[in-house]
Amino acid sequence: MPPDERSALRGFVARLIGFAPERAQAVEHALQALEIAATYRAALVLCGDGDLVQVARGVHRHARGDERPFVLCDPQRRDGGTGAQLASRPTGADALAAAIGGTVCVRAKRLPRDFAELVAAVRDARVQLVICGLEPPRLTELVLAPIKVPALATRTHELDRIIDEYADEARVALQISTPLKDADRHLVRARCASSLPEVEKGAWRMLALRQAGSVARAADLLGMGHTSLGEWVQRRRGWRDQNGAARPSPPVPRPSWTRGRGRSSRRPSP
Repeated sequence: MPPDERSALRGFVARLIGFAPERAQAVEHALQALEIAATYRAALVLCGDGDLVQVARGVHRHARGDERPFVLCDPQRRDGGTGAQLASRPTGADALAAAIGGTVCVRAKRLPRDFAELVAAVRDARVQLVICGLEPPRLTELVLAPIKVPALATRTHELDRIIDEYADEARVALQISTPLKDADRHLVRARCASSLPEVEKGAWRMLALRQAGSVARAADLLGMGHTSLGEWVQRRRGWRDQNGAARPSPPVPRPSWTRGRGRSSRRPSP
């Protein structure tokens, strides 16, 4: 990996694990785990609270690139409902066929019935296997160096930096220059800070709304349904502070999603 790409990957891993000097060793261990997984000798294992599939997708984007397929293998989900245009397959064989040269992601609690066959086949297919769960699976020959993603609640002092880095990525991906305003950052911090994927989603969507000026145009920019974004905005119009007092949300454009529905062919937001 070229030095500039490795530096960018290191920065992304630090965003997941922590920016503080005392987290530097954990960041290095995570980078080593990524290097091992890239050789197909072991699975990349992400451990932590919540659904880490979108975190895995971010790792794939930074380590392997969006041009390679990222496929979720989930027996209980058949249509990619985790995120916009996220490919999902019910069996390991189906996922492997769709992910040649890319990544197959599984949830530790919802492994496909043919998981053993999937593990045996990924190396020859040059597919990286990612396992997400609260704890690493008890497969010592498959799991060499799990990456532990700390709860966002333990990193409140780093939250603004995390929001700004996701906003920087969104500006590049969406090819826009609009800055994230203090009010937008405040809303993301107040209403979208339950997990890293929620922070990412909030930063992208607030930036798109600021750029586009309406929900309909922002949805087109993000490549998602107008209705979905409009409902997301409506749920964040009013919120309460830590003492339960009612507080107004930072201003966001009035929903125009009722004027029509649609999707764009642009690369979708998280």
